[in-house]
Amino acid sequence: MTNTKPDIQQNETLRETAAAWFLRRRDGEVDEAALADWLEADPSHARAYQEIERAWGVVGEQATAPELVTARRDALHRVQQINQRRWGAARRKRTGWAAGLAAAVMIAAGAAWFLQPADPLTDNDVYQTGIGEQRVITLADNSRISLDAQTHLRIDYGDRARRIELFNGQAHFDVARDVLRPFSVHAGDQTVVALGTQFNVEIVDEQILVTLLEGRVEVSADTATSSAQSSSGSVAVIPEPVQLVPGQQLVIASNGIREPVIEANVQRTVSWRQGKLMFEDEPLADAVARVNRHSHIRVQLANDAVNDIKISGVFDAGDTDAFVDAVESLFPVEAMRRDGQSITLRAASD
Repeated sequence: MTNTKPDIQQNETLRETAAAWFLRRRDGEVDEAALADWLEADPSHARAYQEIERAWGVVGEQATAPELVTARRDALHRVQQINQRRWGAARRKRTGWAAGLAAAVMIAAGAAWFLQPADPLTDNDVYQTGIGEQRVITLADNSRISLDAQTHLRIDYGDRARRIELFNGQAHFDVARDVLRPFSVHAGDQTVVALGTQFNVEIVDEQILVTLLEGRVEVSADTATSSAQSSSGSVAVIPEPVQLVPGQQLVIASNGIREPVIEANVQRTVSWRQGKLMFEDEPLADAVARVNRHSHIRVQLANDAVNDIKISGVFDAGDTDAFVDAVESLFPVEAMRRDGQSITLRAASD
């Protein structure tokens, strides 16, 4: 007969070690590099850690429910008895608390199944803001996504990856570090990969702007799109990934061409979160696109002569009249208003 007792003890010890890592990380006392090394040392380490994290997530908001309090208390009591028999007092002092977490979390998670049938660590939802509307989404790991007005994105949050698809608009990402679940934002044919960082991604006039505020991100072209055959039959050249440091911005044109990395005006980049629109030598077409996100009064440009204008200034988001008045006063442009719902800017007649 095969003796499975050593395997059982080994699995329990591994779970206790994972629980210890989890608790230290949850309390902000973990060395992330050391945790990453432990997770990568053996696939079973990552599986054990995910088991603890997943179970804790199920407990989540129901942690104070009477059923779970009782379950955790009973589990801790049983673990203490087991530890006393298996390792003795000295061993119990070192490992009892981690073993208690491992068992208590798993047992409490079983009770939580009846209280919370949906897995809180799995999210596959589409979010869309309207004109002038902003929204903040908090993920299960406390990552936060702030959506600007007229922004459309999809969140695919799973056990192995956190994937965001930004279809249009603008979003600010405050990412919780998690070596087990890479965080990526896909905009057009570009992918932004981040780990424990803050950054802003915007799509405007078919351009993609990536601005790093804290941490580190890497921007790469989607290989499936970039390696496709061009109309001439030649294979497109895939650009090398670009890593940004805080305060840098990368702009990818509508044709996929990357502009040189620049030092960003961070205040201007995040001004929308304070209800302001800040322009600095901005093409009028881009400024108008941003203004239109925040107002039901639509601004249009009549011709190319107006498109070439560059504008600077700070405006209240949603105050379209103030923006139009400024453009009229600073440039040879006249505004044609129709029904109070649309404004066309055209070159002023002589």
